[in-house]
Amino acid sequence: MLNNSKIKVIGAGPSSSILAIALSRLSNKIDLFDPLSLDELINIDRTYAITQSSRKVFQSIGLWNEVEKLSCSFDSLVVHDKSIDRSITFDINDLTKDNCESSSIGWIIEHRLLMKIIMRQIIENPNILFYQQSTSILDSDKYDFTFASDGKFSQSRNYLKIPSFSFRYNQACLTFKILARFTTPKTAYEVFRKDGPLAILPVRNDLYQVVWSAPKDICLDRISMTPSFFLDQLAVAMPFDIQPDCLIDQPKLCDIDFLFSFRFHVLSKTLFGESIHSLHPVGGQGLNLSIRDVKELYELFNKLSPRKNLDLPAIFESNRRLDIFITSILTDSLVRIFSSKNSILLLFRRLLFALLLSNKLFRRFILLLMTDGISGFKANI
Repeated sequence: MLNNSKIKVIGAGPSSSILAIALSRLSNKIDLFDPLSLDELINIDRTYAITQSSRKVFQSIGLWNEVEKLSCSFDSLVVHDKSIDRSITFDINDLTKDNCESSSIGWIIEHRLLMKIIMRQIIENPNILFYQQSTSILDSDKYDFTFASDGKFSQSRNYLKIPSFSFRYNQACLTFKILARFTTPKTAYEVFRKDGPLAILPVRNDLYQVVWSAPKDICLDRISMTPSFFLDQLAVAMPFDIQPDCLIDQPKLCDIDFLFSFRFHVLSKTLFGESIHSLHPVGGQGLNLSIRDVKELYELFNKLSPRKNLDLPAIFESNRRLDIFITSILTDSLVRIFSSKNSILLLFRRLLFALLLSNKLFRRFILLLMTDGISGFKANI
């Protein structure tokens, strides 16, 4: 076990803060840096889908009971292709045996609720010191390890001169909350439309988070609509069993970027989370992929001996590269394949839905990739 190390963590978003908590459990001393205050870090209007892989990490560091209480679980996931009018419903019977014990496919939690849990742990933890200030990853001489997750426009990545591949999608997304009537409660939806995917996520009772992707000019048109006309347009886009009643907040426009970093570390300085990967929001993989980075680092600290500490960044990069690459490619492919009207791709989508409907093993394989990533797939072979 690697313990009693002095560790610098740059960025105090969810994944960085979770890493700080996890490594502090192993008697390491953590200095956590972010230019935002704790209140500013908490009061961000976002909502996350929590998958099985993230649940297991929260359980391993003793946070799951609190996270579960403030989350909304869903026991079915409907994937609907509007262009070919085909749907598939994943339920808990499609989960692997160990995931079935949770009785949920996934959970939805608001950012502020998650961060309140995390920040309380950080404030009360004597092994973690929070500094509201910017810091350079190069200024790390007094630390045994430095980890940075300072976003998709990471200064740490630039300082280390680590090359990456990135682009901005021609789609943007609108995020907002609605009150809606559903015929199937505790259900999440991913609707594929020709102009982009539409996610509908249960937050609590009749409150739902919506992530509506489309070309940016269409998003700008929608954001300028009156609330009543906006809801009319949303009702047309939604599956037939959902009726949006009320717009709770002003839709927010977000650009969508893809990022894949070609390297994750330089010597003892290691990037993780959104500093090395950024995805389209389809499928809700972003935070979960970052938490799997945290899981890998936590497990390496648990099993490596002190004489192997110099190997940790390279081992982390080697172990995480496949999951990050495949999740990034699959997420990007979903957007491209399901937003296309190409006749060959339409046929492929019909065949895919037919296979999902007829083959339980294939359905379980797809859901395993969505909820546990490649690491979960390897563990279940």
